[in-house]
Amino acid sequence: MTDGIETVDQEVPENADGSKISVAGDFLDRVAVLTSVNVSLVLSPGRRRDNGSRVLVPFVSLDMAGSSILSDEPQSYVSEIISLDNLAFLTAALANELQRVTTDYVEVIEGSAHLDVVEQSRLEAQMRKLLGHAHTCVEMISATGRNADTE
Repeated sequence: MTDGIETVDQEVPENADGSKISVAGDFLDRVAVLTSVNVSLVLSPGRRRDNGSRVLVPFVSLDMAGSSILSDEPQSYVSEIISLDNLAFLTAALANELQRVTTDYVEVIEGSAHLDVVEQSRLEAQMRKLLGHAHTCVEMISATGRNADTE
């Protein structure tokens, strides 16, 4: 069911004037542009070890694809099956790291470096999407009325 669920695809940004930016060093060989993320629910039957009751264990298939910044040839960067709670951990950890590097970035640009306004607006838009999706996830889980501590 995909009603109301947005597909996450990222277009490779271009500068407003179409110009390219050069950087020193050879680290660009390792820079990837992730252009798609796909997460699919996978339920597996299992048994509780304490009482042997049957349960469904939620996993997700996580796929991330894109290309090298130096090539348009598509590549798969991540293709794993992880537990649903591990996906929540990964998302929270990425959000935490995003906050940390954003803090570093803001400290730099408040000094002598300046960000193109177009880039800043893209960054703000992606962060607003993140907030919306996180809020929706919390509301959906809360609406179940189930609490792991009471089961």
